Amino acid sequence: MGIQEVLEVEEQFPELFDHENDGEEVFDWELFNDCNYDAFSEVYDRQDHADVDVLREAVRNRDLDLMLQILEKPYLMIKKTRVWAERDIVKAATEEFSETSTFLEKAIEICGPYVWKRYDILVMPPSFPFGGMENPCLTFVTPTIIAGDKSLASVIAHEITHSWTGNLVTNRNFEHFWLNEGFTVFVEFKILGAMYGKEYRDFQSLLGLGELRDCMNVQLKETPELQKLVVDLTDLSPDDAYSTVPYIKGSTFLRYLEDLFGGPAIFDPFLQFYLNKYKYKSILTDDFKQTVFEYFHDTKYSDILSKIDWDKWLHGTGMPPIIPDFDTSLVDVAQKHVELWKSSDIQEIEKSPLLKSSLSSLQVKEMLTKLLEVKFSVDKLNALAKAYKLSETKNSEIRFLFLRLCIRARNVAAIDDIIAFANSNFRMKFVRPVYKELSQWPEMRERAIENFHRVKDQMMKTCAVQVANDMGISM
Repeated sequence: MGIQEVLEVEEQFPELFDHENDGEEVFDWELFNDCNYDAFSEVYDRQDHADVDVLREAVRNRDLDLMLQILEKPYLMIKKTRVWAERDIVKAATEEFSETSTFLEKAIEICGPYVWKRYDILVMPPSFPFGGMENPCLTFVTPTIIAGDKSLASVIAHEITHSWTGNLVTNRNFEHFWLNEGFTVFVEFKILGAMYGKEYRDFQSLLGLGELRDCMNVQLKETPELQKLVVDLTDLSPDDAYSTVPYIKGSTFLRYLEDLFGGPAIFDPFLQFYLNKYKYKSILTDDFKQTVFEYFHDTKYSDILSKIDWDKWLHGTGMPPIIPDFDTSLVDVAQKHVELWKSSDIQEIEKSPLLKSSLSSLQVKEMLTKLLEVKFSVDKLNALAKAYKLSETKNSEIRFLFLRLCIRARNVAAIDDIIAFANSNFRMKFVRPVYKELSQWPEMRERAIENFHRVKDQMMKTCAVQVANDMGISM
C-alpha cells in the first residue's frame, strides 16, 4: 500500500489509523473489520450496496487492491460529508440528505471559502429539542426532518450556512441573535434559489412569513417586546426569548436590503466582505450597520441608505415593516385550496376540480398554516384529512399542523394521536405549541399536564422548562 493510497484512505477514514507506532501510519484492519458499515454510510451521488458487500469482503481478506478499487469509485468517494445515525434509520437519512454536497458547494459560492474541512451530520435521538445544531464539522439534526421525499432537507442547508453565519462570524450576545439566525435563513434561501429557482426561494420566504405570523399570534401574543429583532434580555433568559423572530424577521430585513441595493450581484460581494471582515469574531448589530455604510460609501448609494428605517426594523414590534416583492406563484396554488376550504361546505368541496390537482409537501404545509386561522368542524376536518391523506403523511411539519387543527376543532377522537405525536419527539418547534394549545382546551388540560409530567424527564431540560412555562405550571 503506497503512501498516496494510504493518504487517500486515511482522508476518508481517519479513525481507522494508528499513529502511535514509531511515527508510521498503520492501517487498523481489525477496527475496520469490526465497524458498523451501515453507520459508516456516506452521502453518495448514488448508492450501490453490492459494492459495500465487496468492501466488507476486501477488508475481511485484507485485500488492499480490491479495497482501494471500491473506495476510489466516484459514487463512493465522499466529498466532505458522512451521515451518522442509528442503524434502523441510517439508510433513510443518507438518502434524505443526498443533496448535502450541492448545498455546501452553493454556500461556498455565496459566502466564500469553507474553513472547517469536513462537514458531517449526526442524526440525534427524537428527544433532541432543535431542528439542528450547527457544531463546527458535525451538525446535529432531529430525526423529524426525515420525511422520505427530501422536503424538509433544507434544514441541512440552514445548518451548513451556520459554518459562516454563526460559527465564523458570531453574535456577541443573545440580544443580537438575529445576526446568527437571520443571516443563516437569508443564505439558506439563497442556496435553495440557486438550486431550484427564484420562485422556490421566494416560496420559502413566504412560508417563513406564515410561520412568523403564527408565532406573533400564539407564542408572542402577550410579549410584544420579544417581537423585536434586537431584544432586551436584562431580566430574561435567551431561552425565554427564543422564537422565529430572529430567523424570519431577520432574513426578511436582509432580503429587503438586497433588493434595495440592486439584487444579489451587488449584495453578494457585500456579504463576503462582511464575513471576511468579522471572521473569527463576535459582533453586535451596530457592527453590521457600520459595515453597510462602510461598504456602500459611494455617493450613488446615499439615497438608498437614507430609505432604511433602522429603528423600525431593529426595534419595532409586529411583522416586518416592509415585505419584499416576492414571487407568489407557488403560494398562489396553495392559496386556491385555502379559499376552497374557507368558503365552501363539504359537498361543494368534494366536487371541486381543485382536489384533482396535486400539491407539493411544502404547498400542503402552506395551506395548513393558513387554515390555522379558519374555524373547522370535525366533519370538515375529517374531509380535509381524507382529501390530502394527512393521516398517512411521514412529513412531521404537515402532521404537526394537522394535529393543531384537530386541537382547535376540539376533535376528541384525535386526542390519542395528538398525545402520541407529542410523545414521539421533543422538538420544541412542535411540542411547545401542541402543549400550549392543549392546555387551553379545558376538557383536555389535565390530560396534557398529566402526560407532560409523565414524560418530562425524557425531555432535555430546556424543552421541559419552556413547555411548563407555556402551560403555566411548575416543573
